[in-house]
Amino acid sequence: MKRISRAMVLVLATLMVLQPVLSWAGSGARVIPQGKVSILEEGKEVTQFQSELPLPEGTLMLCKGICLVQTQSVQLVAQDQAVFALAEGKSRWDLTVKSGQVDFTIRPDGKPISFHTPHDSIPMERAIMPASGTAMVKG
Repeated sequence: MKRISRAMVLVLATLMVLQPVLSWAGSGARVIPQGKVSILEEGKEVTQFQSELPLPEGTLMLCKGICLVQTQSVQLVAQDQAVFALAEGKSRWDLTVKSGQVDFTIRPDGKPISFHTPHDSIPMERAIMPASGTAMVKG
């Protein structure tokens, strides 16, 4: 009986520790670092990952190496030392870039992106694409 109790406590403790990470999985978006990605809170590194993880929506991340963010309609590539956050809204994605370079590709049926930098906010308008099935907006 003691073994079951200890095992149950261990499982519950593990779930409590992982609960914030598990709650990030809302949009199905994934971060795939080719190096490391650090989660930042108040400008300080709180967690570091070297493997794929669910997108921590709206949370600042620091890429050490290159980080790919993959959603069903948007793909981002954050370059080395880029500090950025991505969050999905009802009608658009919000991409905040504090520093560095983040390249993007968006499918024609994807939500537009609003870009937020320390200097300005720029909403992306819908683009008219050629009728081919491979058209994408890149930037």
